Amino acid sequence: MECMAQTRQHDIYVNSQSCRELRKILLIIGLAILVAGLVMAASMPELEKPHIRTYDKMSSFAAGEYVSPELSITGQSEISMQGVSTYLIDASHLSIVNASNIGLYNIHEVLNLTVSGVATHSYVVSAGHYYVVYFGNSSSSINYTIISDYGLVSFMGTLYVAGLAMILVGIVATALGAVLRPKNMN
Repeated sequence: MECMAQTRQHDIYVNSQSCRELRKILLIIGLAILVAGLVMAASMPELEKPHIRTYDKMSSFAAGEYVSPELSITGQSEISMQGVSTYLIDASHLSIVNASNIGLYNIHEVLNLTVSGVATHSYVVSAGHYYVVYFGNSSSSINYTIISDYGLVSFMGTLYVAGLAMILVGIVATALGAVLRPKNMN
């Protein structure tokens, strides 16, 4: 009998006015978080686009050596490229580098990763003048990407991930607010 009384008290609590209001608030907050997350996740890639540029222009500099046009970087930026024999050097070293000494002049990479046979090199550089240098038979498959305002773009990436997390939280909160129904008093 005591168990039935506890169940009955629980039913009354679940059906109380404050519980219905709580479900309604949960539904509204869940929808608000979901919409805010969708806006953040959808807008961040568009806001990043002006800061990310990809190029493929390389010119023959010497036999088997190709260089990009001079890259004038105005603030902290990331420069990434793909290719086994691709390097980034300071513009002042262009005339003295060759295939045998490029390792001495290559700017320190923050990422050197090979996936499925494709090598990716990434550099974070400050303001200055640089060249992408490639050693090989043809530069036709070499491209390089410059992400200007690196700190801002990194922050936007963080906001994108936060937007995705907000979408998940919003879905859960909205589902809980919509699914939780009052129990019958029978």
